[in-house]
This record gives sequence, structure tokens and C-alpha cells, in this order.
Amino acid sequence: MNTTSSADFIERDGTVRKHYMSTEASIKIPLLQALITALFLSVLITVIAWYAGVKAWYSVLGISFLVVSAGAWLLLQRRWYKLVLELEQIFNLDFSGDGKVGAPPELVRIEVSRNDIPGTHQVQIYELEKSLFEKLKYLAPAAISGLPISESAWCGAGKPFSKNEFHQVRDELIKRGWLFWKNPDEHSLGLEVSKVGKVVFKHLSGNRSPTE
Repeated sequence: MNTTSSADFIERDGTVRKHYMSTEASIKIPLLQALITALFLSVLITVIAWYAGVKAWYSVLGISFLVVSAGAWLLLQRRWYKLVLELEQIFNLDFSGDGKVGAPPELVRIEVSRNDIPGTHQVQIYELEKSLFEKLKYLAPAAISGLPISESAWCGAGKPFSKNEFHQVRDELIKRGWLFWKNPDEHSLGLEVSKVGKVVFKHLSGNRSPTE
């Protein structure tokens, strides 16, 4: 008997993806719900205003309907977006088509002063995912002190990284140009810190707070 996981079914069939990203689910249904809610509440508010002696009840009706419908629609849109992100995390699929699964990562912005070029002073701004920023608190001091940035030195029992985490951080630092292979064809020779990398790592090794 062949079994099919829910994730495989959704990926192949596309029913859930199409539904939650359709105009009907994302706009029409929330808008209809908002209008019904606004109609009920605005009539209630108008009746209360009429009993309170407000003569311009029609103005109360119109204004309350517009305000409530707008507020309800924005609230429902937020709920819809949150639901889509939760479904992405559950099924590990990109329903929204933005190239990411789940909520976008929280970013930390750091401002680094560079004086490594004689006669110049530059301030460069880098944005890091918060998870990467937290991991660099361990790596940065070691990198500028000359300790090896290798799997054997940083992965394993009692060490801060799993192999997967280390590879992700290492690859990101190479991509940013902060680390480079001593020999691109012989990775066993290890990594070196670039000039830019040294400046960034020195900044991260200090106790300065990032600009978020």
C-alpha cells in the first residue's frame, strides 16, 4: 500500500497553495467578512446614538461603517498573512511565492567604522540575520586571534555548533567576503580572514551594541 505524506500531496496537487494564495481567500472573503461585521456594528452604534439623542444618525452610520469595515479588513488581512506563514512552517513549503518558508528572519544592523585605507574613514552598514549575529559572537573573537575556523575546532560535544550550523555560517561568511579559502582547490588547507572580515570581527568582538 502506497502512502503519501501531507507535504508531498500539497506539493504535487497544489490545492492548498492555490486556495490560500487566491484572490478569493486573500481579499474577497476577508472583505466580505469585514463588510458584514461593519454593517452589524455600525447599525448597533447608530441605534445607541439615536437613543442618546444624536440627530445626525445617518452620519454616525456612514462614519462607523467606514471605520469598522477598514479596521476589520486590516485585522483579517493580518490574520490571513499569519495563517499562511504558519502553514509554510508546518508543511515546509513556500505558499506565498516569496522564496522563503515562514516569517522573514529578524535582522540586526551593524555599523562598522573602517580606517584600514590610509587617509580615509568609512562607515559601512551590514545587515545580519539575528541567528547569524548570535553565532558570530563565538566566532569573531577566535577569528581575529588566529584560532582555526574549522569543523573540527567548532563542532562536536561541548562545542557551540552542529556540523550543519557551522557549514551554514561558514558559507555565509565566505559569500560576504569575510572569509576565504587559502586554496580554493584544497579546502583542507583551511580558511583565512579577509581585511574586511577582520574589521567586522573586531567590531563584533567588542561590547558595542548593534544599531537595529
